[in-house]
Parts: sequence; C-alpha cells; structure tokens
Amino acid sequence: MPKMIWYITYLLNSKYAARLIRSKSVVHWDFPKPVYAGRPELAWTATAIGEHHTKEAAEVLKMTFEV
Repeated sequence: MPKMIWYITYLLNSKYAARLIRSKSVVHWDFPKPVYAGRPELAWTATAIGEHHTKEAAEVLKMTFEV
C-alpha cells in the first residue's frame, strides 16, 4: 500500500501557509518558518516589536477616550 499523504492548506496570509500532513496514523502540522529581510531570526524579533507597538497603541486609544 503506498504511503498516503493529504495536504490541507490554510492561507495565513499571502505569503505563508500551514499544512496538515497525515501519513498512516501520524498527524501533525507543518508550519513554514517565517523570514524577515532574508533572515529567519529577525522574523520573530519583528513580530515581537509589532505586537508591542500594537499593545501601546491600544493603551493610548483607551486612555484617550476614557471618561
């Protein structure tokens, strides 16, 4: 019996996708490693900085419109 593999692709954004790989009784997710400016280690840093700025902006908006 040939090895059976199904790929279900969910687009997370225009560049990256996650695949559900099922082979025999093993099921796992395969996520591509993000790359920023050609360097994978910078992708996680850029993500953390973006999340930090998003939280800051949310706090500023909350404080601005609080009564």
